[in-house]
Amino acid sequence: MVSDSTPPTFRLAFFPWLRLKAAVAAGPYNFVPFDEVGLRPFFGDLLAGYRNYRSERVVACTMVTNESWRPSWNLPAAEQPALFIAAQDLMLSTMSINEIHRPHRPQYSNTVMHGMHLQLARGLGGHLAVGFRERDGRTLDGGYTHGDIVFSAPPQYRREAELRVNTALLTSLTDARRRSPATAARIHSALGLFTTANTDWEGIPESSEVVSMGACFEILLEANSAYTVAKHLGELFRGFDRATVEEALPSRPKVRFNQPEYKAVQLKWPLKKKWIEELHQRRSSIVHGFEESFAWSDSEHLEMAAHVFPLACKLLLARENLYLLTKEDRWACASIDPILADTDWGADDSFGTRWRRIEIHQILHEVASEAMAGPLPPKTPD
Repeated sequence: MVSDSTPPTFRLAFFPWLRLKAAVAAGPYNFVPFDEVGLRPFFGDLLAGYRNYRSERVVACTMVTNESWRPSWNLPAAEQPALFIAAQDLMLSTMSINEIHRPHRPQYSNTVMHGMHLQLARGLGGHLAVGFRERDGRTLDGGYTHGDIVFSAPPQYRREAELRVNTALLTSLTDARRRSPATAARIHSALGLFTTANTDWEGIPESSEVVSMGACFEILLEANSAYTVAKHLGELFRGFDRATVEEALPSRPKVRFNQPEYKAVQLKWPLKKKWIEELHQRRSSIVHGFEESFAWSDSEHLEMAAHVFPLACKLLLARENLYLLTKEDRWACASIDPILADTDWGADDSFGTRWRRIEIHQILHEVASEAMAGPLPPKTPD
């Protein structure tokens, strides 16, 4: 009897440009630092072809495992779509705690760093094949050994610090698919556009990213016009209004009032409503080729959109009793209006940047307000 000596084929999923401080789980999928998987004795050369932006070998990455797989790191092809959704959850949960406008920030990632790679490997430590997606299908290029192909890190992967993950948000996003599928579907549909708008790649014009983020909020907020996107964002962030449009006019004089008959009402809006309305209008002006001026520049729109989107997702999940806002979440929500009212967010300041100064001042204000409010008085018996 002749035995089949063909070595088995394994499918490995990993994130070569992502390093986590600790393993985390999204449902059945585990995102684990490479050395914790125990693969090095078998696939010690898995990263042989990967180079950081200094052309040095990448020595750490994040692997995907699942206890139901055999072995636990061998991805079944049928599970790739579900894994892709879990990977999006990981991306949002990591980027939700990005440290914006902070000097020497150790916590910052973009969507490029969360790019997942799939490799087919024949036998333990044997040949590998790499698949490439193209407009008219896919191409599989094989017959290589580890190190034959070199994958160079994109320039967006310049920080190699180990990143933290908001595990509470990651768990909430996983639970939402079972307990609130409609909310989960909105978030994941929007995440596709969020991904394209937050690569930090110089080759994508900011105007294109504005279009993506404008559509991203339309999906997330179930809105189809500038008015409805502003209305729904205002409702979602109710309780975190800290500055009105009228109060911001001295520093943001280009705020637009397209319909003069509604100006008096809009002057009393929380500033975030006018900002998201202008983001939608700027998106439309790009799509339809209109030359118009706006209160916020494209880069400011994108900075604030990247900041607000994860908070909006948290508020949607909290509304479904799937996520509990932390004090840091509440402080971040309360800081949106004051930041929007200011300018030169990245300018040097004794606190690092003006953005950071506003955050700290707002945190102190929120803490003081909570202390003055004090605990609720005991209920008097009837």
